Amino acid sequence: GVFGSASYELTDSLTINAEARFQRDKIFAFAGGRALTISPTIANQYGLTAGSYAPLSSFYNRSYDNFLPRVIVNYDVTPDVMVYATFSQAANVSIGSFNTAFLSGTANEVAAAQAIGLEVVTQPEKLNNYEMGLKGKFLDGRLLVSAAAYVADWKNQYNNRTSIFVDPATKVAAIVSGVANSGKTQLKGFELDINAEPFDGFVINASGSINDSDIKSFSDPSISKLTGLIGAGFAGNQLPLTSKYSANLGAQYTGDLAEDMTWFVRGDLSYKSRQFVDAGNLTWIKGRALVNARIGFTRGDFSLEAFATNLFNDKNYISVAQ
Repeated sequence: GVFGSASYELTDSLTINAEARFQRDKIFAFAGGRALTISPTIANQYGLTAGSYAPLSSFYNRSYDNFLPRVIVNYDVTPDVMVYATFSQAANVSIGSFNTAFLSGTANEVAAAQAIGLEVVTQPEKLNNYEMGLKGKFLDGRLLVSAAAYVADWKNQYNNRTSIFVDPATKVAAIVSGVANSGKTQLKGFELDINAEPFDGFVINASGSINDSDIKSFSDPSISKLTGLIGAGFAGNQLPLTSKYSANLGAQYTGDLAEDMTWFVRGDLSYKSRQFVDAGNLTWIKGRALVNARIGFTRGDFSLEAFATNLFNDKNYISVAQ
């Protein structure tokens, strides 16, 4: 990769920063622990080279070129408060962009992979992100604030695809899985982070976010079979396995008991809203609020602490998988 940046100060308060990275990733596909034979039919279909390959040998490689720019405009409202606006472009190139495991399987496994639309080579994900924000300190430094709002367009989105079937040749259940460029989503949200010390010894930490997602296009044969949604039926839904709303709140007071002794009491609240199981949005797990509390004291090298986690016994699920 090659990276470069430049900064220009238009005025004492206004600065423009431009950055760019040119990145080339060369990714190799290897045979597994047994020899791999790629037939002319499979080779023609997936753009590979037909032949037999020894275990752990490379049978395909591809280079991905990406140009990733970022522009940042900073404006100092006061010496302690800055606002900014940015545009950036990102690309994800990973080992997951190759689907090669099914090539070593039986003809039925290859057919199952083809049935759910798996390609050996996929395209990099692309993300265009627009963001505005504020960072600053107030009240003689007792209040620190960071806030940001963003809109991002996510293209060539990777979505996991899985097919579970009984192989007629072996009578054994088999799983074929991989990723496909089958999604396009718009993301938008707002994030706020506050650290405050209203008076000596009392500290508050608070953060919250709205991370909304709007699926523009999506396809997965397995999820369509399960939910009955096809193509445009997914439009307007939220991305799965993530919460739209989240928040954290913590407060701690530390005081003196004696010349070399201090005590403290602290409480923390963590909240996440519901998470959908898949892009169909027909099934979800509920939101979860977790409250923890601590109290203790310290004298020299000795400390004693009592704590309670999940104080109100929230039994909602933490995560979910299809």
